Amino acid sequence: MRGTVTRGGAAMLLLGSLVLSGCTEHVKKRCSGSGGEVSCTVSYKTSDGRWDTELDADEYSDEMTISGTFTIESGSGTLILEGDDASQEFPISAEEPVVVEGLTLPVIERDDETWVNLRVIADPQIDGFSGEYTFQHD
Repeated sequence: MRGTVTRGGAAMLLLGSLVLSGCTEHVKKRCSGSGGEVSCTVSYKTSDGRWDTELDADEYSDEMTISGTFTIESGSGTLILEGDDASQEFPISAEEPVVVEGLTLPVIERDDETWVNLRVIADPQIDGFSGEYTFQHD
């Protein structure tokens, strides 16, 4: 029960930060896989703020390895992959898609849950964001 309350509280904080920091429209995200490897696709129409998602690991994982390609149709911003005590930032624009190959980060661990955060920040706006990525946890 405590994990559910914590997760719900985190969702409300995230929702509040999205409302305060801008708007992201029409997010579509699909993930599949099991046994430590997950493949995802994500897209959204437009954003003038920040969008976040968690790449979930199991409670026994110490680190996660991420690979993927992220593109936008127009605009610019920053894509951030954030682990517990390390992060990697990538500038993203229509001319400069982001390609991540085998980036390993320590997982964030809170209340028996583990994850790495994927964040996209628009500067000032991003249109037509899409990403295909995989992540593995040990």
